Amino acid sequence: MNSKERLVYFNGKFIPEYEAKVSVYDSALMFGDMVFEMTRSFNKKHFKLKEHIEQKIKNLDKKSKTKISQTANIISHYKFK
Repeated sequence: MNSKERLVYFNGKFIPEYEAKVSVYDSALMFGDMVFEMTRSFNKKHFKLKEHIEQKIKNLDKKSKTKISQTANIISHYKFK
């Protein structure tokens, strides 16, 4: 993997973007039961990540907050190479 390759978080780990594959039979595609989210970074620094996640938490019910918290934790501890 070279330093310019984009990484994605998929099935619990960061992998090169080209390795991320989803089956056409996945329930997220078949039934639309998924959440898709992207954030921006500049010079390997997250752009307004805290504000972005806080806004998402406001828009979700209490059950979902744990998942958002876990996602924020994953993102904040990831070190860019």
